[in-house]
Amino acid sequence: MERITSTASIIIIGLLVLFFVYVLMIYPEDRQKLLDSNTTTHRGIISIECDSFNPAEITIQKGSSVTWVNNCISKQRINGADFTSPILLPHRSYTHTFEKNGVFVYSSEFNPELTGKVIVK
Repeated sequence: MERITSTASIIIIGLLVLFFVYVLMIYPEDRQKLLDSNTTTHRGIISIECDSFNPAEITIQKGSSVTWVNNCISKQRINGADFTSPILLPHRSYTHTFEKNGVFVYSSEFNPELTGKVIVK
């Protein structure tokens, strides 16, 4: 029983170390953007995976922001009807504030079959 407890402790410590290494890999200005909270608006976070956006569809309130975080190993650029991100290297992010109601479809410039949708109410 003591050996199982010891093994579980090692696994938990290892997972915590991996989490902190991942957080430290995000550039400081991007890390601050993700940690900041704004009490008057809500923020959505979309992970750019190599083969999908996660979530692929998000609903936010008008005046809220969405942050895309590139968790893929290759560079990305997000294109929407009224916004385009800079080139995002791995672990970089881009934030856009939606000031109008509507449905906003976006895609990856370098992988056009990757699409997502922001619904602003």
